[in-house]
Amino acid sequence: MIVELLLDKYYFGDIKYDCDNQFILDGVRYVEEAINMDMPEIDKEMIVNILGVLRFVAKRRTRTGREYMDIVHQYVGQRVATGIRIMP
Repeated sequence: MIVELLLDKYYFGDIKYDCDNQFILDGVRYVEEAINMDMPEIDKEMIVNILGVLRFVAKRRTRTGREYMDIVHQYVGQRVATGIRIMP
């Protein structure tokens, strides 16, 4: 759900999120902050491409809804702070 809401913002230009779940909205804000801090020079088209790949992997490679995060951590690492990643 978080990736879809971010795609709504970056691809469709939605200003307000169509969600009333505060936990999901907090997740969206957390990812937005990470994008703004870690990738300020990346244009919106590239961000949309990245989000699209994440969405594809999440839909295609998941049974319970969390396995795709293992794939992300395997290839990107887990974010600790701005510019700092832990690789498995």
